[in-house]
Amino acid sequence: MRPSRRTAATVLALALAGCAAPLPPWPDSPSTARPAAPAPGVPAPRPPAEPTPARAASYRCDDGQPAELRFFPQQGTAVLVRGSSRWELPQQPAAAGFAYGTAPVALRGRGDQLSIDVGRRLPITCVAVGG
Repeated sequence: MRPSRRTAATVLALALAGCAAPLPPWPDSPSTARPAAPAPGVPAPRPPAEPTPARAASYRCDDGQPAELRFFPQQGTAVLVRGSSRWELPQQPAAAGFAYGTAPVALRGRGDQLSIDVGRRLPITCVAVGG
């Protein structure tokens, strides 16, 4: 069986297409991407903060379950650990002491006192232990 002229022309066109010069990269490809300059009057973004060591505090709570709170001041977060549960909480404004939280967990503290709110339950009161 002999190939037709149409088949031969298709094969020739495909072979020539493979020899064509490569296409230039897309404008937003990593090889050509450049950081955008900040708008006039807008400060340049800061690089991400380096991880910082946590400051930790242990608490004895009125429900009998201990709590540990790890503070990450440069990141503006705290991690609350109670039993097998763990919550990473963003810092919230506080007139005095500290406050962290996001639904459904929020906590407030001042001195050696800590109050933990979980959903609609009654607040859990805790007192710092250790030095």
